Amino acid sequence: MAIINMPFEKNEHVYRRVEFNTLSLVEAKRTIPNVSYIEFVNACRQAYIPNFLIDLYYMHYLAILGDRLRARNFKLDLEQRNLDIAKLVNYNKEQRFNFGSVLHTCVSWNNDTTMIEFLKNECNGDFDVKDGGGFHVYSITCQEDVYTNPFLDILGYGERPVDVYTLFRRNPHDFAEMDTFLEILDPDVEEEEEEENIEVNEPQPLNQYRRNAVAENNIPRLQRQNAVVFDEEIVNNAPDYIPLPEFDDNWPEPHLEQDEPEPMEQDEPEPMEQDEPEPKKNEYIEERIKYMDEMDENKMNNKLVTIINNLFPNDNNLVEDIIGTLKAYEVFTVEEFIDSKLEEGDLEACGIEDEEVLNTIWDYIEKRSPNFVNGEWVN
Repeated sequence: MAIINMPFEKNEHVYRRVEFNTLSLVEAKRTIPNVSYIEFVNACRQAYIPNFLIDLYYMHYLAILGDRLRARNFKLDLEQRNLDIAKLVNYNKEQRFNFGSVLHTCVSWNNDTTMIEFLKNECNGDFDVKDGGGFHVYSITCQEDVYTNPFLDILGYGERPVDVYTLFRRNPHDFAEMDTFLEILDPDVEEEEEEENIEVNEPQPLNQYRRNAVAENNIPRLQRQNAVVFDEEIVNNAPDYIPLPEFDDNWPEPHLEQDEPEPMEQDEPEPMEQDEPEPKKNEYIEERIKYMDEMDENKMNNKLVTIINNLFPNDNNLVEDIIGTLKAYEVFTVEEFIDSKLEEGDLEACGIEDEEVLNTIWDYIEKRSPNFVNGEWVN
């Protein structure tokens, strides 16, 4: 609801209350199509979006969806391409997003704080960056904004609302958790709380009853004492220092009650002839040589072996079969395991046919690989 000023109407009602059409956050997210990274890139290229902006657009797109898992995988992909994730997240020079950063988009479309915490902790998001209206991320107010799809000309509509031509405003009750999270980060709020907590202790006036009690009980009052005055003659004739007594050579030496006997000199026993011990080999070098020999034979990274053991902790035979299969396909590191070296049907060809085991392996790869989406390699 808003109060609109109408001073030139003929009636006496200067102000008018207008009810705005509101849209819930859940319904607003349905208007954004859910597409894969490949589909998003192709749509941007068909819309003639510059290549260097596609990654920025996709990060804003993931921030609107609030998909932290895809955002983390995309962050790994950016790091492999030697791109600065902090510069991309804090970039605020694009008019399409009201000159705001990815953090502005995130707080405008989410009430769950997991996505904004990811941008803050893992992407070095800067909350002091301002948008086109001059608002910081922690001071942005979404309650009066109108829902607009920034990717309408690129992706089109998702699930359309009932009336496409009606403007829908945000419901302020949908952002309670996000507002609380931003208030904690706002430094202005902390300064105001510190000023409110400052207490000024003024000295209390002397109580009149206490004065009367002092007079009645004959309690002696403190009186000012005269300062000490030194005699100038004594001070001037005093020596500069007090001389010490002269040293007497006949002064008796201190007497000890019991003199400790001096230790008797003893002949040291001659050392027995012993065979010289053989020099010990460096244990670290031996372990390192043994470890390098094992690595040359197996070429399997210990981190990858640990991951397979954690996936199937109760079946040692299955773990050995999976490790042998990975060696057969020259998969020796974690990066090769979640990359596109393993194709569909490779595990079945080596005798691993249990559907539950296969789903466990592919689910692990899909959660950590930016190139494996919806059961298919995208690159």
